[in-house]
Amino acid sequence: MAKKDKDKKKPPHHGQNSKVVPIQDLTAERYFTKQVTKAHKLGGEHKHEEALEILEDLKKNYSDRPMLFDLMGLNYMSLEDNDEAREAFIRALELMPLSERKQPGINNGQILLLKLATTHYLSGFPLLGYEFIQQVNLDGLAKLSKGAIEKEDGLEILQLCEEALTALAEEAGQSPQEFLPYGLLIERGSLALERSRPEEAQRYYKEARQLDSTQIEPYNGLAMVYLFEGKIDQSKAELDYILEQIAPNDPYTLNTLVQNLASWGRLAQACEYAGRLAALPLPEEPDEVVNLADSWAYLEEDQRVFDLVAPLLNSAQLEEVFDLEEDIETLTQALLLGVVAAAHLGQRELALKWINEVEEQDLLDDSDELLDYTRWALVDGEVGPKPGDRFFYHDPELLMATIMATDKPAQEALKAKYKGKKLDDELDNYYHQLMKEYPSLYLDFLLYKVWTGEGLEDLSIEVSLIADQEFKLEDQVINGLETVKRLTFSRIGSPVLHLVALATLTRKGLIAKDEVVTIWSKEEQVTGTLTELAHLETLRQQDFQNDDYDDDDES
Repeated sequence: MAKKDKDKKKPPHHGQNSKVVPIQDLTAERYFTKQVTKAHKLGGEHKHEEALEILEDLKKNYSDRPMLFDLMGLNYMSLEDNDEAREAFIRALELMPLSERKQPGINNGQILLLKLATTHYLSGFPLLGYEFIQQVNLDGLAKLSKGAIEKEDGLEILQLCEEALTALAEEAGQSPQEFLPYGLLIERGSLALERSRPEEAQRYYKEARQLDSTQIEPYNGLAMVYLFEGKIDQSKAELDYILEQIAPNDPYTLNTLVQNLASWGRLAQACEYAGRLAALPLPEEPDEVVNLADSWAYLEEDQRVFDLVAPLLNSAQLEEVFDLEEDIETLTQALLLGVVAAAHLGQRELALKWINEVEEQDLLDDSDELLDYTRWALVDGEVGPKPGDRFFYHDPELLMATIMATDKPAQEALKAKYKGKKLDDELDNYYHQLMKEYPSLYLDFLLYKVWTGEGLEDLSIEVSLIADQEFKLEDQVINGLETVKRLTFSRIGSPVLHLVALATLTRKGLIAKDEVVTIWSKEEQVTGTLTELAHLETLRQQDFQNDDYDDDDES
């Protein structure tokens, strides 16, 4: 009997030595494919919001899939959200480079370059768009896109980018090819800053300054970088250099200095630059007029704000005055500035007339929270929440976020305090430093929160924070409890706010628990003890909810 060869290997069974894919991976892959197919179908039916809900949800677990971002970019483009579309296409390119995008279809490299060119141009970066479109073989678009895109589509974007390049070069006194390297650096810096990448932006702006130190853009860019990083003195130095060495009376630079310094509480310095602004001829372009009015708004100069924006808002042809196709934000800002200035000057009816006219013509795409709350307050006959019964020209939440963007300890301290937590010594020190540096802005921040808030728990914390502070403003000290009294008895905000403020005064011993007081409840005044008033408010809210149910039944 022959001896078996123990070393001889048996032939592999079916599937042996092949790659084993775990069941959960197959399930995940099937789920991804199913959802992408569903999103693709929704996009084809012009249901882009629904498609994006699916894709954004997929992004949580499939952020390495280029197909996902290709599809997101297409849907955002269809919604004309060119910033989001641009970022999606950039991410798609990062995940799958051009060398791997050879197959015809929407994911083809040439098609992606065209989409990148288009979205960069439409989101305000025409030179970067020009750089992308230069890489596209326009003659091959129709074949690669299977007829979805024609050569003319690419030629249109090329022409638009070339026109923008020519205009920017002429403004700088250079030929397009001379200007292009410098212009690309400026746009790369601006895009990096938009993406919250200050170090990258700083590098691009410094390179641009080396190419041409006679232009103001690199210095403006560096000023924005330093402002983003909380380096106000370095930011100011860059802007001062423009005024001292390049353009002594540049309105944009002067406006930027006034707005930045006022935001940071340096009102005396802001007023110095405002004086130089006042000596200049008035601008003619609407966006420049509104920017100047915004500077005066930072200084609470109501009459100057009103005199600048009222002629714009009184125009019978707002669509002709404001370029609504390109810059609807200018109209929104002009409306807010004009409404607040008019309210402060005792012209509430005019303020509401402006709002109604804009709404009747359906000129604003999206609602603005600050404008909405101001309008509701004016309609209800309320006074402003700020000291002196003034309204807000600017959203203090945004200003606070800008100032603390890179100050993580201050963010943490404010967040903890806002949640009613007890701070350790280090965070408590940061919190008090924040109060010391920005007392006016912090008071505005808290007043805005209580003015727009409705939740009982949040309002209780916010009103308590106001009560516990003394806000040392430039020419006065505002006692927190005096502010709480104003929130209790003046016609400001919601009925819940009045009750929370009254409860705070009771807790502080300024009002007895059984003391009878009169406060506002929407359009009428009510009288009673804290307990009685709270009960009345509960009944009022129940009636309001019942009315809502009745309306639903009728519909």
